[in-house]
Amino acid sequence: AIINEDLSMVTDAEASFGALPPPEGAKPLITILVCTFNRAHMIEEALDSARLQTWPREILVVNDGSNDGTKERLDELDGKEGIRVIHKENGGKPSALNVGLAAARGEAVLVLDDDDRLMPGALHVLATALFANPLVGCVIGDTLVFNGDSGEPKNYRPASRVGPGTAEHMLI
Repeated sequence: AIINEDLSMVTDAEASFGALPPPEGAKPLITILVCTFNRAHMIEEALDSARLQTWPREILVVNDGSNDGTKERLDELDGKEGIRVIHKENGGKPSALNVGLAAARGEAVLVLDDDDRLMPGALHVLATALFANPLVGCVIGDTLVFNGDSGEPKNYRPASRVGPGTAEHMLI
């Protein structure tokens, strides 16, 4: 996809560098970790975007004590298309992240919020950058923010491109 200056997205645009090649050989597994609480109305979109990723991945969903139908929807998806679900009592996002990180099987983790979506090919691009150099500890992608009510694009935030010392302070 291409993002225009007015923040509209052109999904049928021709790629300037061609299609992403499929991962070759044994590639490290990445865990896409989704923590959720009472998001039955939108969790499916986040999971759909995770399922579309071509890099070897597991999708781990930690349900943080939802009581709005999220649990039942996740139970239907558990074990399908690489999705694994863990239910826990509500304890807040940090506790859900800790449960997810402890259960992750991947060599790297991508945290996907339950109201976010990954662009097609995002995991391939990020993983290629992460594993291409053993000195790289994390990678950050660009962000397109949408209005929660209208679904219209609100703003575009390019990824931080900073040196290692600054990046360390940003992550802390």
